[in-house]
Amino acid sequence: MNNWYDRNVSMADSIIRYVLGSAIILGVLTLSLQVWVSLVSVYFINTAMLRWDPVYFALNSTKKAFNATTRSRPISSRKAPAIPSKLQAH
Repeated sequence: MNNWYDRNVSMADSIIRYVLGSAIILGVLTLSLQVWVSLVSVYFINTAMLRWDPVYFALNSTKKAFNATTRSRPISSRKAPAIPSKLQAH
């Protein structure tokens, strides 16, 4: 059973987030980017450290809820709609 606090970021994804967050901070310090851009790096570095991403969690929860409603019964038990007698070939 998955809880809201289970890790949902892989180690490879975590490393990419560290590199991306560090690159953003480096860009702010050296390329004279706007300081508010460094706030984006906070998101990447924090999700890398925690190995949990709220966006991944929300998307996965939505996907699970959608699948639960569309797959409520097996496909084999679904009946095909009946063809009206006026449309049947004679």
